Amino acid sequence: ESTGSARRVVMIVDDDRDFCDAVADTLHTAGYDVIAAANGAEALAQLRLALAVELPAMVRALNRGAGEAG
Repeated sequence: ESTGSARRVVMIVDDDRDFCDAVADTLHTAGYDVIAAANGAEALAQLRLALAVELPAMVRALNRGAGEAG
């Protein structure tokens, strides 16, 4: 179950593209964002990219929240 506006993200790692697509479709229908990778190296690259984008945004949001509460 979703809590607030938090994103629910799942990473699928499998070299079978059809399998990844089928699982991704099911997860999208259930409300998840999906990151797909064909192997471990690609998964790590995707994870690094996601963290590079998400972490700074999370820090900015936390800083704004601290400023409003403080």
